[in-house]
Amino acid sequence: MISAGLSNQKAIQGLYEQEIGLKTKQKNTALMMAAATGNQEICQLLKSEIFMQNIDGVTALMFCCAQGYEKCVHILLEEKDLKDKNGMTAAMYAAASGKYNCLSMLLNSEINTVDNHGNYCLTHALHSLRYATQIQDEQVQKQYIKDCELCIKVLFPLQKDILDENTALMECAAAGLINYCRQLPEQIGRQNKSLKTALMFAAENSHLSCCKFLLKEIAMQDKNGMTALMYAIKADNIQIIQLLIEAEESIIDKQNSTCLMYAAQAGNLAVCNLFSSHLMKQNVNGESALFHCCKNNQFQLLEFFRDEIDLVDKNLKNALMVAAEHDAFECIEFLTQLKQKRDKHGQIASFYAAKANSYQSIMQLMMMEPHVYKTGAAVIFVAIANNSYKVVKLLIDTARAKSQLFEKEFTAQEVILAQKQLKLKTKNFCQYLDGLDCLQLAVYAQSSECIRLLVPYFKQSTFNGLSPLMLCAQLDIEIDNKAILALVEQFSGRFLQKDQDGLAEGTTALMIACGLNVENSSLIQCLIAFERDFVNKNGKRA
Repeated sequence: MISAGLSNQKAIQGLYEQEIGLKTKQKNTALMMAAATGNQEICQLLKSEIFMQNIDGVTALMFCCAQGYEKCVHILLEEKDLKDKNGMTAAMYAAASGKYNCLSMLLNSEINTVDNHGNYCLTHALHSLRYATQIQDEQVQKQYIKDCELCIKVLFPLQKDILDENTALMECAAAGLINYCRQLPEQIGRQNKSLKTALMFAAENSHLSCCKFLLKEIAMQDKNGMTALMYAIKADNIQIIQLLIEAEESIIDKQNSTCLMYAAQAGNLAVCNLFSSHLMKQNVNGESALFHCCKNNQFQLLEFFRDEIDLVDKNLKNALMVAAEHDAFECIEFLTQLKQKRDKHGQIASFYAAKANSYQSIMQLMMMEPHVYKTGAAVIFVAIANNSYKVVKLLIDTARAKSQLFEKEFTAQEVILAQKQLKLKTKNFCQYLDGLDCLQLAVYAQSSECIRLLVPYFKQSTFNGLSPLMLCAQLDIEIDNKAILALVEQFSGRFLQKDQDGLAEGTTALMIACGLNVENSSLIQCLIAFERDFVNKNGKRA
């Protein structure tokens, strides 16, 4: 096989009797390797391996068609009707690779078969043309386009009326082939399974001439309610947008999103200015165009949508909260008038930033909502509960620079909020009681990063007599080895000072882990080195 890949004919002749018919783990044969490298003489020599298929169902003929080795096609032509696991034939491989020289030799095969995804040879040829823009070398690109167009030219009259998933008009519109589109006027107005039209394909792929030809399909919508204008806005093609905007600007999709919301999401002010009116619409979730600006940090559009600044969604979330949630820190300063406002759950923008690990937004919000950071607990527990370690580190660094933010315990109100944050993260949190500090909260939240950050600041941390290391053993949580090591280095060797919930005085983290058959072997291995000789008041060791 190696000899076939290297085109070493003498070696192949010497090994022929011993190795002919052998396959690799992927079931590739020597003939396939010869076909993939285009060696006509070796393909002829190894022809007895014909009709073999690899693990993906690919034949030697498919290999040479994909590479364009037409001389090998003559030798392997008997494989022309075989299909791979995706239902593709050798002709489809040639069409998909723009290899007209090979395709032309296979036209007398079962050319009108369809693969497992509903694609014909013509579909593959049209798709291959769409990928030509990815070729960087100009000369190679020109030749590739020429070959693809030759494939399309020969396949078009054979298959233009039988394409199933997408019509020939849709595929030609997507590829920008206006001359072929003009030959298919009877297909205008048809929709595929997703209710998508040829005009939508043309708009999505920025083919202006095709869009002009397909204007009879204007104002049609796909299964999501999207129009050609919405596709054009997403493609950021201003000429097509100008062509379609008058007829489609007032249409909304199935989520009640307007075309202007799509423009806000795209972030093009010039497109926004094309709209004849600016109505303060909201989608089914209550989101406005301004929300979409904030989700994508499109700060250059904020002034355009200033009138929407007081709109809130169904949860009373405002634009500032959206910006904080998506770390759109450049939008936050513009939205300063919304500071301190709360959603229906009582959360402010800082909470959204903390949940999303939006540390740049937290820096902005600390200046806007300084009262929130006087103690720091309200924001830091949200960050810890969601493993937002960047935010936790920022708050720790701020505390070190200014004052101790974390010396106090959580209040009863903060505990209730923390329960809501953590109830989906651990079953054990149903026992959450007042008195936990940030490090203990990080243990409950199973946040390895936060544990490592907080250990140096909570060296005397205890909860109901248990150290964070004991809590870790009791809950059998999953944290990484670095977090385990940080806890062990700081808290190993500590033991209960009195009997506690069935645990005897003198009980250590290792005893708890062994008594509960903890599955975290890394934790037990670390603890053995430090606590194996400890004895509780009943004289028992781990």
